[in-house]
Amino acid sequence: MPKMPGGLDRGPAKYFHGRKRILDTFRARCDRAVDTKMGTIFMIQGAPGAGKTALTYQCMEQAEANDWKVADISFPDLYSHHNLARRFRMTEGLKRIGNESKVYVSGKLGSDLGVVQGEVTVKSPVPNRLQDDAVQLLRRAARKRGLLLVLDEAQTMRHSIGQPGSDHLTTTLNLIHNGKIGAPVMLLTAGLSTTEAVFDMFGISRFERNSVVYLQRLKPDSAMAVLRDYLTISGGVRGQQEALAEWVSKLEQHTHGWPAHIASWGEDAADILQANGGQLTAEAWASLNEAGRKSDELYYRGRFSGIEPEDQYALARLLSRTGKAAVLRKQEVTAAIAADRSREEVKQAFEQILSKGVLAYSGFGDLVVPIPSMHNWLVDHYQERCQTSARTRQRMQADNHPAL
Repeated sequence: MPKMPGGLDRGPAKYFHGRKRILDTFRARCDRAVDTKMGTIFMIQGAPGAGKTALTYQCMEQAEANDWKVADISFPDLYSHHNLARRFRMTEGLKRIGNESKVYVSGKLGSDLGVVQGEVTVKSPVPNRLQDDAVQLLRRAARKRGLLLVLDEAQTMRHSIGQPGSDHLTTTLNLIHNGKIGAPVMLLTAGLSTTEAVFDMFGISRFERNSVVYLQRLKPDSAMAVLRDYLTISGGVRGQQEALAEWVSKLEQHTHGWPAHIASWGEDAADILQANGGQLTAEAWASLNEAGRKSDELYYRGRFSGIEPEDQYALARLLSRTGKAAVLRKQEVTAAIAADRSREEVKQAFEQILSKGVLAYSGFGDLVVPIPSMHNWLVDHYQERCQTSARTRQRMQADNHPAL
């Protein structure tokens, strides 16, 4: 599996610790799929920066280590034989000749699927045939070893509702979910906290216990293990055990266990320490503290980019009243942003807040700010704005009514 450079938002994590219970559950689902020849859907959902993609890569590596085939797909692949064939690299080209298609087979899965390398002519399929052929291909690709299909950003499937192929997508998703492919086929999906609701649109309203993961912050011991790796492996720190423990502890407090912050501060720390010969000095910490806070500021501004200022302030007002670790209802949020808006406009604004990860659904259907530090940042900015507005009003009143 290809590795991406460390420190990027997407792809496998540079250093990975924790999530053991989730990985153990996923392994158990895969083992059961092979034993029963019945797969299912395993869903990871959470706010941007929660580490969904990094965890997905861990699941993929785990499956590959157990001799599963792993295929990164998009949702149109699930109802199109030709799309799946291309995704599995079975074909080099596809040329339409009248009502027939000519498929040039040379892919890695050719021998596995019983396809002879060369040129094969097939009739141009009708939609039902496309889906039937897709299911047949999934069954053959899985065989006894197992096939793991990986679908990231799964919440985007909602855009296919009502579009050509959506009925076939619904059928294929339900066949996989209910273990009816006839082979150990697992679909591993990752997406925002709205992903489970999107699957409900396709008729999948119930998931097995522990087959839906609501990804939260890393536990402190796992977060500190990742941070320690950044300091010692990437930053070149040797010895200095007392200072190292102090740095790791302070970094854990600053990053709040949030994977995106951990990676950002970790990369900054590595760069600063490499330039400082791996020495954990007070000057190095001051530089890191400044760089990390700037990175956090950019991260939060990115989360709120595209959200109307009025909605930011309305949400900040709501959070300033409810306090830290607030648990909100959807009705509370929509009421806060509803001023002078149609129902459709409120819906769009609410979906934008969710899509940017400012709020996320918990496992109980409530809404939370997934990152405590982002809650503080938003409320602090709101309070600063209120104070600035108050001072401005006072100056204007003084200018209009000067003391006699």
